[in-house]
Amino acid sequence: MGTVKPADCAVAFALPTSEEDFALSLAQPHSDYVRRFKAAGWAQYASTCEHLRQSIGRYRACGVTQVHERLSLRDWPDLFNRAKVVILFAHWIDGDRPGEGAVELWDCRASPSQLLAGIPNNFDGVIDCSVCRPFELKEIVDRRRPHATVAIIPFNVHPVIWSEIYGTILEILQRFNVEYMETANKVVCEYRTQSLRSLRMSSNEVMRLYLERVGQLPLSPESVENAGSPIREPNAADTHFLQQMVSRQASVNLGVLALGLTLIVAVFVVAVIASAKSGNSPSSVFTALGIGGGAETGLLIWIFYLWREYNRFQFLLLLCQSQQLSATDVLKVVGEMHFAGINRKPRTTRKTNRAAAGNIDPNSI
Repeated sequence: MGTVKPADCAVAFALPTSEEDFALSLAQPHSDYVRRFKAAGWAQYASTCEHLRQSIGRYRACGVTQVHERLSLRDWPDLFNRAKVVILFAHWIDGDRPGEGAVELWDCRASPSQLLAGIPNNFDGVIDCSVCRPFELKEIVDRRRPHATVAIIPFNVHPVIWSEIYGTILEILQRFNVEYMETANKVVCEYRTQSLRSLRMSSNEVMRLYLERVGQLPLSPESVENAGSPIREPNAADTHFLQQMVSRQASVNLGVLALGLTLIVAVFVVAVIASAKSGNSPSSVFTALGIGGGAETGLLIWIFYLWREYNRFQFLLLLCQSQQLSATDVLKVVGEMHFAGINRKPRTTRKTNRAAAGNIDPNSI
């Protein structure tokens, strides 16, 4: 297929992209996806929808001209008229028996055979499915349209994650002359790596990811964008991204902090029990407490670090939630915090540098 640009891509949404769409979909008898939001309905889906709306703007800014919402079975064949890549946001519904699954479109549940009929015989592009486990669709297209490529991920992925992945792919396609599938595979691998890293990240690592996103830092040489993101003005979506990262890490940090406090209490209890069993002699008490104190010293240092991180996360959370600060203001504060942290040198290093500059004995300062 060769080089692909965003203008060669069509992005189609069968998922609701507005509150009105959500209500209309809820009223349709074939709908399954929106009925899964049983806890709070629209209030539960609203944040996902907001992210999809922001992503549509991001795709268009990259150069995508074909964005289809409320995708129906009748509209499906039109996607292949000018596009080399068709990106489909939809919901898969498993059938009662193998071979009876369907993709939920705006107007119906479309079987793999019905979708196959809308794909031209000579289509040699990519159908990238933001659809959970559409194995039956892939199998029939691979068999009956051998020139086409169906891209899927064989596990559930949240639409917000999909939308971020496609945003990154389209930004790369906009900037470089690259092939779609190779780029998509690299981006997906990078996101999986980042998601594993994000299980436990420091405040500086979170801020770095945010600064990379808005182009204030070059990405690592092995990343999918060697040159880094283009520098741009931050927007509300960037602040929302930072808020989500901070909220998740603050929760993880709080859990680890509770674990650390539990461990330090456990070490103290063990030390007291050991001293009691040794006969309560002064030497044994001091020996036991010395052993316990030695272990507790390392734990206390760890606890202080976690407490410091917790306070930084809480500050970042307040920063993101502030109604008085613009996205640019948030960027300035985060930049100051991040660079102040990485530029802070150990005390001994500062002494050595000052001594070298002024021929002073560092031990005298």
